[in-house]
Amino acid sequence: MHLLIDLLACQTTGSRDRGIGRYSLALARAVATQGGQAHRISLLLSDRFPETVAGLRQMFTPLVGSGNIHVISLPAACRELDPTHFARRLAAERIRNHVIRQLQPDCVHVTSLFEGLDDDSVCSVEPVTGSAQTVAITLYDLIPYLHAPVYLADPNVRRWYHRRLQFAKNAHLQLAISESSRQEALTVLGSAPDRVVNISSAIDDHFRPLELTPEQRAALQQRYGIRGEFVLYTGGIDYRKNIEGLIQAYAMLPAVTRAALQLVIVCRVQPLERQRLQAAVRRYGLADHELVLTGFVPEDELVQLYNLARLFVFPSLHEGFGLPVLEAMACGTPAIGSSRSSIPEVLGREDALFDPARPADIAKAMARALQDEAFLQSLREHGLARSKQFSWQTSAKRALAALEASVPAARVHAVPVPAPLRRPRLAYLSPLPALRSGIADYSAGLIPELARHYDIELVTQAAQVEHDWLRSSFPVRTISWFQQHASRYDRVLYHVGNSEFHTHMLPLIRTIPGVVMLHDYFLSGMLNFAESRGQEPLAFQAGLLRSHGYAALQLLARGDTTGAVMSYPANRAVLDFAMGALVHSQYAVDLASSTYGQAYASRLARVPFAHRPVLNVSRADARSRLGLPADAFVVCSFGFMGNTKLNLQLIEAWQACALATHPDACLVFVGEETGGEYRHKVKAALKRSRNISITGYAKAADYADWLAAADVGVQLRTLSRGETSAAVFDCLTHGLALVFNAHGTAAELPAEVGVRLSDRFETQELASTLERLFLDPVWRANVAQQGRDYVRRDHAPERVARRYFDAIEAFYHDSPLAQELRLFDDIAAIDPGSMLADTDIATLSACMTRNRRMSRPPSLIVDLTAQSADRLSTWLPQLVEALPRPWQLECVRQVDGHWTTARAAVCELLSIPATLPEESVLSGHDDAWLGSGAEVADTPGLYAWRTACLPPSSVSSGEDIVPAIVAWLKDSGQLPAPLIPCA
Repeated sequence: MHLLIDLLACQTTGSRDRGIGRYSLALARAVATQGGQAHRISLLLSDRFPETVAGLRQMFTPLVGSGNIHVISLPAACRELDPTHFARRLAAERIRNHVIRQLQPDCVHVTSLFEGLDDDSVCSVEPVTGSAQTVAITLYDLIPYLHAPVYLADPNVRRWYHRRLQFAKNAHLQLAISESSRQEALTVLGSAPDRVVNISSAIDDHFRPLELTPEQRAALQQRYGIRGEFVLYTGGIDYRKNIEGLIQAYAMLPAVTRAALQLVIVCRVQPLERQRLQAAVRRYGLADHELVLTGFVPEDELVQLYNLARLFVFPSLHEGFGLPVLEAMACGTPAIGSSRSSIPEVLGREDALFDPARPADIAKAMARALQDEAFLQSLREHGLARSKQFSWQTSAKRALAALEASVPAARVHAVPVPAPLRRPRLAYLSPLPALRSGIADYSAGLIPELARHYDIELVTQAAQVEHDWLRSSFPVRTISWFQQHASRYDRVLYHVGNSEFHTHMLPLIRTIPGVVMLHDYFLSGMLNFAESRGQEPLAFQAGLLRSHGYAALQLLARGDTTGAVMSYPANRAVLDFAMGALVHSQYAVDLASSTYGQAYASRLARVPFAHRPVLNVSRADARSRLGLPADAFVVCSFGFMGNTKLNLQLIEAWQACALATHPDACLVFVGEETGGEYRHKVKAALKRSRNISITGYAKAADYADWLAAADVGVQLRTLSRGETSAAVFDCLTHGLALVFNAHGTAAELPAEVGVRLSDRFETQELASTLERLFLDPVWRANVAQQGRDYVRRDHAPERVARRYFDAIEAFYHDSPLAQELRLFDDIAAIDPGSMLADTDIATLSACMTRNRRMSRPPSLIVDLTAQSADRLSTWLPQLVEALPRPWQLECVRQVDGHWTTARAAVCELLSIPATLPEESVLSGHDDAWLGSGAEVADTPGLYAWRTACLPPSSVSSGEDIVPAIVAWLKDSGQLPAPLIPCA
């Protein structure tokens, strides 16, 4: 179970220093300690209370790990007490719910629901049918509702509280802190009994009996104006706390009893409250010195006061639990209390209770305890024993058990991906026949099957689609028409490959988001083509920087364009703007994980390569048309020739085996030759053989004839960049015995579908395989049949089209971008009578940007504002080389109060032509911030919660700085020397 604990109660000024904050903190620590082994525990904090974040991080990082502490960015000015903030607050609640969905917990525990009245704290609970998670709340009490004339007289407060009550009803589970609070939920909220669980409460271990020295006693009494023995009360000053009733009851005690005592009230006291209580003292005939109002007392001194008190009295009219009673008992202080609400549960003793509404009854209970030493001692002994029955471990155990049991129930209520009321309209963008593109042929086979699920319209650059079936069955739209009418489509599917046929899609993907079918994991060749041909200026440079940072630009700056194309995928130029990405192999997913991190790779979904079965073409007729002998042994390799296809290795293996001189054997390369040095090497090798030939480009009919005519297909690969070979599936479908090496996506093929060589096979291994296939026709036929059966079973277009449909619908329903687009719609739908201002929209958009998860790899943001070029040159180039994946480096400067990139400065330092424009910077919570001084922790507009300062100028070499930065990034935010923590 992934449990997300919302610790807002430990952040707000109204709760963090009170019982709710202390309860939430202690319970969360106990849950994290007790449940951390069996479950994933994470925390949700708010950036509206930044002064609390560092402390909570430090406390919980050892328990849950820094990666499981999430700080959400929310707008300011969301107080519910101010009606003008209401629309902004509704938008903030939607943003919070969106972030929780992104984090994908099984269960969310809201530790305090009744927040946000007079501060910027935001929490809410969506209805059960709108939530994919169990949502649990801590239910402290419903006192304001039960005493509405006192607490809910203000209409704004009343509106706030009733909204909270609805949120409480929306929750799947209510964790009550007492049986009394549980009964309130059953009666007031009408909650089902199985949805309300009493997890009780506890106190920390420092509430215990103490032996104070005479000096400690005297110092404490002098500090607070206490003369000798005293009766103690601690808690709030509130109507229900019944403080005036306590003072009246104390005044009823015999004068001889009061003569040696004082009544000590420990709590914060505002001036008006102090005046009111002092007036009550005089009204009931007490001397001023008989009442001591201490004001706020630190907790260690509170424990001492408990230990010094002769008697603790708790006269509250209504409590959710009554923690002060338990604290007093745990310190060995005799305690008596109210007979109402939860207090009897805590005291656990009938003769220690009184009617709080009758001052005389309170006075009678106090008099008995103060005058009967045996009774006082029995209260002391009972309290010590009773307090041991309450522990945070017990409360955490009950809470975890309730949460675990509630998760399956929540799944029953969760709304599945809804079936559309009509077939969605899909815009299908891809090269189409007669373009000389494998993706065009692939699409021609997939589209008729995908049309079972969508109303498809084809969007293409081609002047005409030369495919009768497609042209007759589907509307064909131009690019410009698609741009003007994009809103008419429910879904958009882009088929993207690493060639010039896809460059026109780059601006479309950025402006009209859709699902991308990534046929090639590497897109660097396509971006280089777009830039070099002027179709998209700086496309390759910007793509390299976005995906791989300055190290990739350095390679390009050295003139090694080919090296940059071959080494770097540069595909974030497409992936970052997609609703989701489809790939054909786990190999592509693994490449994304190694390049950008596992979180980023989780945005990719696998679908099998679709391949249509073929009609049996007469082998004899095919050989006749190709001029091949009927009984020849024909080995073919299909596709463009080049060093990545290992054509030379195949030629060498052929020449090393007996087939090279066999009169009935031939090796045919069906495809075009590449230019350059490799072509000359191939030509030189062919001069040594008479039965090897190259067809050059083969038209579709000729290509099909070679597939029908061949006995064996050899498809080898090296330097794979994530592409799936259509030629491999062509061989399998046509019943050729396939020989392939376990490289790239081919390594995922089952071994039995062909003859699988090792990735870096030896020439003799391939030569022996070819000879055996020639000599053993039975084995060859068996290999061919298994390959054909595999494609028909696992790669049938009809089945694959269903996988496409499921993946596309999942992306449009669950992907971060889809959820964010729905969030925009939700915010736009807020009551038009409470329209958000333009400044609100800008603020909300910034919050949404900062809250994004898994939208990009994390960035190390380095502030260069106070850095000299000389000093930077000693360590920044080394950092560019040493930066661990998936971290990206972004250097920034502050200009006119805004943060902008400092790319020109970095490029100059690295000898890179400074051609890329500067951009504004808005960091996210997963980023790390490296600044020049402690003030960076409070820098507006930068929300990188992992912050550190650069070392002083005396530590200036990269040998010192760079290893420290790298260790910091790798070590989950821990700050090693010589880095200095900022916060």
